[in-house]
Amino acid sequence: MCGVDVRSDSPVSWHPGGARRPSADRSRVSPRVFRAPSLSPLPEDGGTYFRGPPLPALVSESLDSLLERIAANTPTPGGGTVSAVCGALSAALSRMVANLAVGKQGYEAAQSDVAAIEARGRALQRRFLELAEADAKAYDVVVAAMRMPKATDADRAARKGAMQDAYRGATEVPMETVRAAIEALELAKSAAEKGNRSAITDAGVAALLAQAAMRGASLNVRINLAAVADPLWREAVEKDLEGLLERGAELAHAVDDLVRARL
Repeated sequence: MCGVDVRSDSPVSWHPGGARRPSADRSRVSPRVFRAPSLSPLPEDGGTYFRGPPLPALVSESLDSLLERIAANTPTPGGGTVSAVCGALSAALSRMVANLAVGKQGYEAAQSDVAAIEARGRALQRRFLELAEADAKAYDVVVAAMRMPKATDADRAARKGAMQDAYRGATEVPMETVRAAIEALELAKSAAEKGNRSAITDAGVAALLAQAAMRGASLNVRINLAAVADPLWREAVEKDLEGLLERGAELAHAVDDLVRARL
């Protein structure tokens, strides 16, 4: 196995993003190659998003149904999925703030800006839903690796290597959610600056939801990263994560200042 294939068309069940890991499998192994999920550019602004199958079943499920499944005494759906859904809600709110300024008097100079927010927000919203699905698939790979046979030395070595690949995948997917959440914060800032001023608090809520997506996904990054044996890979990911969280905090403060100034 090499990483996580988030493009699979096979049905998957929902699983929590923060995979549990047995301590016995945290022994050092030689580094293995991880193939990151396929990416393609976002329209308009050169970002990235998962190029995957049609949108997951999540979009056809009622909110009440999803909430009941989250509340149930089952391990799924979990924090990784919920974090990505928070990101999708953030993008949707930023779109709303922008769309409330379309064609409105007093916003003539902002029409190209609000159109760009709508286009980027729509793509980002879809991206978050794909990440919700990808998070579940990454956990599926971890579970499959855990269940590999371990009767012989060869079995144990294969299982250990597969688990290392799986944990790398289960780290990289929430890292993509963190990156997407940074874009959602940027979008919320643009919406606060260019969108309908009467909806400024909605831009503030969009930023709060993006923060929840960012911080929630970062927890899943760290719990899975701890199981990766390669110290150089762990260090690089942790450094990248810290930089993203710092950037996210800066953006969140900027949006909060904009909201408070316009209340």
